[in-house]
Amino acid sequence: VSETSFDQRKGLLFVGSWNHKPNQDAVRFLLDEVMPLVWQKIPEIKLNLVGSDMPQNLGSSDGRVVCHGWLEDLTPLFDQVRLSLAPLRFGAGLKGKVAESLCRGIPVVGTSMAFEGFEMNEELSLGKADRAIVALYQDQGTWEKSSQSGRAMVADLPGRERVSADLKSALESVRTANS
Repeated sequence: VSETSFDQRKGLLFVGSWNHKPNQDAVRFLLDEVMPLVWQKIPEIKLNLVGSDMPQNLGSSDGRVVCHGWLEDLTPLFDQVRLSLAPLRFGAGLKGKVAESLCRGIPVVGTSMAFEGFEMNEELSLGKADRAIVALYQDQGTWEKSSQSGRAMVADLPGRERVSADLKSALESVRTANS
Protein backbone atom coordinates (compact mmCIF):
# COMPACT_ATOMS: atom_id res chain seq x y z
CA VAL A 1 0.00 0.00 0.00
CA SER A 2 1.30 3.39 -0.95
CA GLU A 3 1.30 5.95 1.86
CA THR A 4 1.60 9.01 -0.39
CA SER A 5 -1.22 11.46 0.33
CA PHE A 6 -3.71 12.69 -2.24
CA ASP A 7 -2.14 16.18 -2.31
CA GLN A 8 1.33 14.76 -3.00
CA ARG A 9 0.13 12.81 -6.05
CA LYS A 10 -0.23 13.87 -9.65
CA GLY A 11 -0.58 12.19 -13.00
CA LEU A 12 -2.15 9.08 -14.46
CA LEU A 13 -0.74 5.62 -15.15
CA PHE A 14 -1.37 2.93 -17.75
CA VAL A 15 0.52 -0.37 -17.41
CA GLY A 16 0.56 -3.07 -20.07
CA SER A 17 2.77 -4.98 -22.46
CA TRP A 18 2.65 -3.49 -25.94
CA ASN A 19 2.76 -6.97 -27.49
CA HIS A 20 -0.74 -7.67 -26.13
CA LYS A 21 -3.33 -6.41 -28.65
CA PRO A 22 -5.90 -5.34 -26.01
CA ASN A 23 -3.23 -3.04 -24.51
CA GLN A 24 -2.35 -1.55 -27.91
CA ASP A 25 -6.01 -0.79 -28.51
CA ALA A 26 -6.42 0.62 -24.99
CA VAL A 27 -3.46 3.00 -25.36
CA ARG A 28 -4.62 4.22 -28.76
CA PHE A 29 -8.14 4.74 -27.42
CA LEU A 30 -6.74 6.55 -24.39
CA LEU A 31 -4.51 8.86 -26.46
CA ASP A 32 -6.98 9.50 -29.29
CA GLU A 33 -10.34 9.71 -27.53
CA VAL A 34 -10.12 9.95 -23.73
CA MET A 35 -7.13 12.15 -22.92
CA PRO A 36 -8.05 15.01 -25.27
CA LEU A 37 -11.30 15.37 -23.27
CA VAL A 38 -9.44 15.13 -19.95
CA TRP A 39 -6.89 17.71 -21.10
CA GLN A 40 -9.69 20.15 -21.91
CA LYS A 41 -10.51 20.16 -18.18
CA ILE A 42 -7.05 19.54 -16.65
CA PRO A 43 -4.50 20.67 -19.24
CA GLU A 44 -1.42 19.95 -17.11
CA ILE A 45 -2.21 16.33 -16.23
CA LYS A 46 0.50 13.86 -17.30
CA LEU A 47 -0.12 10.34 -18.58
CA ASN A 48 2.57 7.75 -17.78
CA LEU A 49 2.69 4.74 -20.12
CA VAL A 50 4.57 1.70 -18.84
CA GLY A 51 5.06 -1.69 -20.45
CA SER A 52 7.44 -3.98 -22.26
CA ASP A 53 8.11 -3.23 -25.93
CA MET A 54 6.23 0.07 -25.66
CA PRO A 55 7.15 2.31 -28.61
CA GLN A 56 9.04 5.31 -27.25
CA ASN A 57 7.34 7.61 -29.75
CA LEU A 58 3.83 7.04 -28.36
CA GLY A 59 2.39 10.45 -27.71
CA SER A 60 5.79 11.99 -28.40
CA SER A 61 4.19 15.09 -29.89
CA ASP A 62 2.64 15.88 -26.50
CA GLY A 63 4.90 16.58 -23.52
CA ARG A 64 2.13 15.42 -21.20
CA VAL A 65 2.66 11.80 -22.31
CA VAL A 66 5.64 10.09 -20.68
CA CYS A 67 6.51 6.74 -22.26
CA HIS A 68 8.64 4.82 -19.76
CA GLY A 69 8.77 1.47 -21.53
CA TRP A 70 9.41 -1.54 -19.28
CA LEU A 71 10.24 -0.81 -15.64
CA GLU A 72 11.45 -3.45 -13.21
CA ASP A 73 9.89 -1.68 -10.23
CA LEU A 74 6.64 0.26 -10.51
CA THR A 75 6.66 1.38 -6.88
CA PRO A 76 8.01 4.90 -7.57
CA LEU A 77 5.27 5.54 -10.14
CA PHE A 78 2.54 4.04 -7.97
CA ASP A 79 3.77 6.31 -5.17
CA GLN A 80 3.36 9.43 -7.30
CA VAL A 81 0.31 8.96 -9.55
CA ARG A 82 -3.22 9.73 -8.49
CA LEU A 83 -5.05 7.28 -10.77
CA SER A 84 -4.49 4.15 -12.79
CA LEU A 85 -6.31 3.71 -16.10
CA ALA A 86 -7.56 0.49 -17.67
CA PRO A 87 -9.55 1.41 -20.81
CA LEU A 88 -9.61 -2.15 -22.17
CA ARG A 89 -12.22 -2.75 -24.85
CA PHE A 90 -11.54 -6.47 -25.34
CA GLY A 91 -9.64 -9.32 -23.69
CA ALA A 92 -10.55 -11.75 -20.96
CA GLY A 93 -9.62 -12.73 -17.45
CA LEU A 94 -8.53 -11.08 -14.24
CA LYS A 95 -6.41 -8.02 -15.00
CA GLY A 96 -3.16 -7.80 -13.04
CA LYS A 97 -2.89 -4.08 -13.76
CA VAL A 98 -6.20 -3.50 -11.97
CA ALA A 99 -5.38 -5.78 -9.02
CA GLU A 100 -1.95 -4.24 -8.47
CA SER A 101 -3.32 -0.69 -8.52
CA LEU A 102 -6.13 -1.54 -6.11
CA CYS A 103 -3.74 -3.38 -3.76
CA ARG A 104 -1.59 -0.27 -3.61
CA GLY A 105 -4.60 1.95 -2.91
CA ILE A 106 -4.59 3.62 -6.33
CA PRO A 107 -8.12 4.07 -7.70
CA VAL A 108 -8.69 2.67 -11.19
CA VAL A 109 -10.82 4.15 -13.93
CA GLY A 110 -11.65 1.47 -16.43
CA THR A 111 -14.19 -0.40 -18.44
CA SER A 112 -16.35 -3.35 -17.44
CA MET A 113 -13.91 -5.48 -19.47
CA ALA A 114 -11.03 -4.24 -17.29
CA PHE A 115 -12.97 -5.04 -14.13
CA GLU A 116 -13.84 -8.58 -15.21
CA GLY A 117 -13.32 -10.87 -12.22
CA PHE A 118 -13.59 -8.02 -9.73
CA GLU A 119 -16.72 -6.97 -7.92
CA MET A 120 -16.46 -3.35 -8.96
CA ASN A 121 -19.48 -1.09 -8.57
CA GLU A 122 -17.88 1.65 -10.60
CA GLU A 123 -18.05 0.22 -14.09
CA LEU A 124 -17.54 3.04 -16.51
CA SER A 125 -18.84 3.23 -20.00
CA LEU A 126 -16.28 4.40 -22.51
CA GLY A 127 -18.27 7.58 -23.08
CA LYS A 128 -17.93 8.60 -19.44
CA ALA A 129 -14.27 7.78 -18.81
CA ASP A 130 -13.09 11.39 -19.09
CA ARG A 131 -15.66 12.56 -16.52
CA ALA A 132 -14.71 9.77 -14.12
CA ILE A 133 -11.00 10.59 -14.45
CA VAL A 134 -11.60 14.29 -13.79
CA ALA A 135 -13.93 13.62 -10.84
CA LEU A 136 -11.57 11.19 -9.10
CA TYR A 137 -8.53 13.30 -9.92
CA GLN A 138 -9.95 16.50 -8.43
CA ASP A 139 -12.05 15.29 -5.47
CA GLN A 140 -10.00 14.11 -2.50
CA GLY A 141 -13.00 12.61 -0.66
CA THR A 142 -14.08 10.56 -3.67
CA TRP A 143 -10.47 9.51 -4.29
CA GLU A 144 -9.96 8.38 -0.68
CA LYS A 145 -13.25 6.45 -0.65
CA SER A 146 -12.32 4.72 -3.93
CA SER A 147 -8.81 3.96 -2.63
CA GLN A 148 -10.16 2.36 0.56
CA SER A 149 -12.94 0.40 -1.14
CA GLY A 150 -10.53 -0.91 -3.80
CA ARG A 151 -8.07 -2.20 -1.19
CA ALA A 152 -10.89 -3.82 0.80
CA MET A 153 -12.34 -5.48 -2.30
CA VAL A 154 -8.99 -6.97 -3.32
CA ALA A 155 -8.37 -8.19 0.23
CA ASP A 156 -11.64 -10.15 -0.01
CA LEU A 157 -10.68 -11.95 -3.23
CA PRO A 158 -10.06 -15.65 -2.68
CA GLY A 159 -6.40 -16.50 -2.27
CA ARG A 160 -4.52 -19.60 -3.39
CA GLU A 161 -5.34 -21.54 -0.22
CA ARG A 162 -9.08 -20.96 -0.53
CA VAL A 163 -9.15 -21.77 -4.24
CA SER A 164 -7.14 -24.93 -3.59
CA ALA A 165 -9.46 -26.00 -0.78
CA ASP A 166 -12.55 -25.30 -2.92
CA LEU A 167 -11.08 -27.32 -5.81
CA LYS A 168 -10.23 -30.24 -3.52
CA SER A 169 -13.75 -30.16 -2.10
CA ALA A 170 -15.30 -30.14 -5.58
CA LEU A 171 -13.09 -33.03 -6.73
CA GLU A 172 -13.94 -34.98 -3.58
CA SER A 173 -17.67 -34.41 -4.26
CA VAL A 174 -17.29 -35.72 -7.80
CA ARG A 175 -15.29 -38.76 -6.58
CA THR A 176 -17.87 -39.51 -3.88
CA ALA A 177 -20.76 -39.15 -6.34
CA ASN A 178 -19.10 -41.55 -8.79
CA SER A 179 -18.30 -44.19 -6.14
